[in-house]
Amino acid sequence: MAISHAVINEISDKTSMVDLVSEYTSLRFSGGQYSGLCPFHSEKTPSFSVNEEKKLFYCFGCHKGGNLFQFVMEMESLNFSEAVHYLGQRAGVEILEEKDRQNQSRVGALFDLYAGVTRSFHYLLKETGTGKKALDYLYARGFSDDIIDTFQLGYAPQDPNWLYDFLKKKGYSSDFLAESGLFSRNDSRYPLFRNRLIIPIASTQGRVIAFGGRLLEGEGPKYLNSPETPIFRKSRTLFGLDKAVKAVRSSGRFFLCEGYMDVMALYQAGIPESLAPLGTSFTQDQANLLKRYADRGILLFDNDDAGQAAAAKSIVLCAKSGIETSIAAVAGGKDPADILEKEGGQALQKLLQYTINSLDYLVEKAMARFSAGTPEGKHRILSDLAPFIEAQDSAVKRDGYLGRLSDMLEVNVTALTADLSQKTTPSREVPREQKDPERIGSDLFLMLGAAAYPEHFPFIRQYVNADDLKDARARQLFIILEDAFRRDELDMNAIAQNVDNEEVRGLIFDKAFSGELGPDPKLVLQEALRRVRYGALARRQKDVIRALDRAERNGVSREELKSLLTEKMYLTDELQKLRVRQA
Repeated sequence: MAISHAVINEISDKTSMVDLVSEYTSLRFSGGQYSGLCPFHSEKTPSFSVNEEKKLFYCFGCHKGGNLFQFVMEMESLNFSEAVHYLGQRAGVEILEEKDRQNQSRVGALFDLYAGVTRSFHYLLKETGTGKKALDYLYARGFSDDIIDTFQLGYAPQDPNWLYDFLKKKGYSSDFLAESGLFSRNDSRYPLFRNRLIIPIASTQGRVIAFGGRLLEGEGPKYLNSPETPIFRKSRTLFGLDKAVKAVRSSGRFFLCEGYMDVMALYQAGIPESLAPLGTSFTQDQANLLKRYADRGILLFDNDDAGQAAAAKSIVLCAKSGIETSIAAVAGGKDPADILEKEGGQALQKLLQYTINSLDYLVEKAMARFSAGTPEGKHRILSDLAPFIEAQDSAVKRDGYLGRLSDMLEVNVTALTADLSQKTTPSREVPREQKDPERIGSDLFLMLGAAAYPEHFPFIRQYVNADDLKDARARQLFIILEDAFRRDELDMNAIAQNVDNEEVRGLIFDKAFSGELGPDPKLVLQEALRRVRYGALARRQKDVIRALDRAERNGVSREELKSLLTEKMYLTDELQKLRVRQA
């Protein structure tokens, strides 16, 4: 089913590009537009720009750019139709739905599948005797009905045939279900989750993309997660972030826990900024994701060896993303869920009032392992802390930490710096590419400017055509712009997306966002047009002069000679006018 341009325009009109992008990364207004850290790649220096008026985005680092629909397509792994429906729902614009499941994309069908299965699992938990065992477990752990409903918790029954038969009746194909992540890889009819408490895992936007399952009794792993699918990437997903994102953005901080139960316990205790990785260690992608919303993090890990190792790794990953961290010590082998169950929510809130900064935490743990009274021990302590110090994005921070470490170890700062420099690893941040102006001649510069500010193309086309342009890339742009002009669709983003050359497409966005054409692009383009037209006329003048030379040698008709002389006079006159304008 085609979606009308009127609907697309209505969605665009009702959607703030800044508000949309701000759901993924923090933006600041500067220089007439909004900028922030790019949500598509890891960086410490903001290179991502948003133009609210044109509803466009562009990153000078990775060169991704487009409109609000393309932004959502990239962030949420959607096709265009799905992005339109997603933004339409967000903007309150009604769009007729395509009912034919066979015509749905796989991604859209997976979203629908997980949404439906979530509702079914939740119903089995709350409304039937089948889920009583799981419900009693939750109540015993201190969780309220409000938390159970907020997190859409559910129950997967023991029956090995129920889920497959249920979904087949809904019209899903066997092949689709086999690749859905809900069934065993060894037996495509056997459910992955049986007799388990089900914890839905959602994207940042709140769409269920996977499940976690806690075993209630019998043999098997205590926790089980969905495998990765086209809508679920474990290393880039954080449990609870969809619930926490508004509070995290508001407070500028997050609480990182070890597991699902901890997140829900903190949420119930009135701490909504809580989240956790998914049964695996915290990753750099997850740290980068959190940096979009907060500059500070408080880590809550078990105090055993595994918990301490996880905390140390997470501290470094957060530092690499520019996040300041501190540690809330969970003593006595307890975790937040245990504290909620045995001591209540107030005890959890009290726990979080007492934290230690990450440097002190790391030094304390290192000194417990190595003797600070020997040169070898001091060297090992520094080695333990080197990744954390190297990860700092500020020389001032590094110097400050080294100064404090110097006092703690009673070692000269110069010696610490010398040792640390031997361990330093180069940054892997994607650099902001510096454009070489020599690569862009007058022809391409003019057409890039015309594509970035297409409202000026009708004027430009009166004086040049594709044949006047030497650069093949410029000629392609002229043809695309001419086609858009004839269809009365001179839209910058649509023009850019029709360009096959990825580098040229990026250069269009670069011209639109960099401010290179100044406050009045028309003046810059007029001067560029003068240079291009001068070059084209000069080349034509040389051709005419050569034709006259041949005519003198070989002889031509009076009419042909007159035509050449008339054209030469015209070209000479036009070139003189252009020289005067330059002066």
